Amino acid sequence: MITYESSLPEAAKCALLSFDATMRSNLSVAPPIDLLCYRAGSLRADVRVDIAEDDPYFSELRAGYGRGILELFKRLPDPEGIEAAVAAID
Repeated sequence: MITYESSLPEAAKCALLSFDATMRSNLSVAPPIDLLCYRAGSLRADVRVDIAEDDPYFSELRAGYGRGILELFKRLPDPEGIEAAVAAID
């Protein structure tokens, strides 16, 4: 997803999606999220954003990502042979 050509906003969006995925799989991870951006070598925070649980952008991002993942999941093929394996168990 992220390349050397990616913009800082794209990288930040990817980081937030990573937090979302982690939050979905690990209940001990939750907002607030502190997003800090700085230019290479500066060691000075150019941008700092505190993202609360009710943040409108993060809520929209999470909902859109969830819908997109679900749509993708539904389009992907099931593993081969799984139906025969399940039938053998029954």
